[in-house]
Amino acid sequence: MSPIDPETTPAGRAAPALEAAASEPLTPRRGSRRADPLGAVVVAIVAVLLGACGPGTEGDSPADEARTYTVRGAVRGTEGELTLQHEAIPDFVGPGGEVEPMHAMTMSFPVAPEVELGGLAPGDPVEIRLRVDWSASPPTLVTAVEALPEATELDLAGR
Repeated sequence: MSPIDPETTPAGRAAPALEAAASEPLTPRRGSRRADPLGAVVVAIVAVLLGACGPGTEGDSPADEARTYTVRGAVRGTEGELTLQHEAIPDFVGPGGEVEPMHAMTMSFPVAPEVELGGLAPGDPVEIRLRVDWSASPPTLVTAVEALPEATELDLAGR
């Protein structure tokens, strides 16, 4: 087949070789492969599914997101860490990325260096900001502590 020469082909009319080719039915030549549109779709779907099932990368899971919770409780100790009898945390997200409601309980939490625990005594009601990042060490960290009024009612038995 010769290349189309715009100088010799009248405008609006295909070259004679193209007209002849267009009038012949398309049949595959021996040894040639035609693209199968359905096969291409299947390959694309499989590629997408395999990509979704492949090994994850850091930061692609809900568990990899740092979360901050506002938690109320009563101070039980302040030596080295903050020991707190806290209220339930109904929307707590565990290391698997699923919501795992945490019942009211007593726990010790590491405290960020800028957080001052001086002046807190056992029994004091407080509200803390608890940062949870399962990819960090430690995964839990108190980033703020605010003393609450002494008459604050806490639900320390809540489930």
